[in-house]
Amino acid sequence: MANRSQGRAGRFDPAEDLVGPRRDPATIQHDGRRRRRPLRKRAVCEATQYPLADISAATHSDLSRRLDPSAALVWRPGSAAGARKVTVSDFGGGLWVIVVLDSALLIGFAATLFRPQTRRDWRVMGSFSAFVVALFAEMYGFPLTIYVLSGLLGAAFPQLAATHAGGHLLNDLIGWTGDPHVSPFHLVSYILMGAAFFLLARSWPVLWRAQRAGELAVTGPYAHVRHPQYVAFLLLMVGLLVQWPTLVTLVMFPVLAVAYRRLARTEEREMRAQFGAKYDAYAATTPGFVPRRSKRSTAS
Repeated sequence: MANRSQGRAGRFDPAEDLVGPRRDPATIQHDGRRRRRPLRKRAVCEATQYPLADISAATHSDLSRRLDPSAALVWRPGSAAGARKVTVSDFGGGLWVIVVLDSALLIGFAATLFRPQTRRDWRVMGSFSAFVVALFAEMYGFPLTIYVLSGLLGAAFPQLAATHAGGHLLNDLIGWTGDPHVSPFHLVSYILMGAAFFLLARSWPVLWRAQRAGELAVTGPYAHVRHPQYVAFLLLMVGLLVQWPTLVTLVMFPVLAVAYRRLARTEEREMRAQFGAKYDAYAATTPGFVPRRSKRSTAS
């Protein structure tokens, strides 16, 4: 590197190597004489402490990329030509405090409506809590599903980007470009989650009064399905999946659905042992999870 520029004391000057010899910014050549002029305030590159005007745009861009701590996290969705570079900062990943707060808020709200008391109740609540934590961990922590699917479907769906809007995968599949929180899938999610909370709130008082009186709960939501609380948790999880599907929660949902069904069967055996023929008559006319159409609507 013998052709590199050197300073007055024989030291290497990186600014001269990049853009040629530097001039004293406080002087100007005029009519063969050096005249002092006030040094005007100019933007300075924090990395080199040299005026940005003395560094070409290409060189400054290269320096910025090398010094940007998020440059190593640059991610290109798929192999689509001209895909926009997206960094993790665009997505908002690593917000683990929000993961904890949102998880605690949703789980706590569901617990106040469900009010677990027995060991079986706590198993239901625990499995639902695991589902919620897994969901928010990808929503605000680390977008694992987006990184996996981008390599497989990025060319066909360029909307798959590591941004908050890109995390609404169903919106990406239909090419939704508006606000993801008012998309058709998001509105359906609101309806399902609202119905789930409403069902939990209506089921608990009926069950609580029946347990205190030592009777079978057959009114309110229990007049339509035998397990309205399990139905409520399943609706809540479906609503969350419609809003923000992830690979982990898609695997967890069928497993939890089977677990809830097994818990319901165990509960039914206990009810038969306690109420006998009365529960058999109730089960013969009331479905377990999916309500039937009323006799009036069927006749019409």
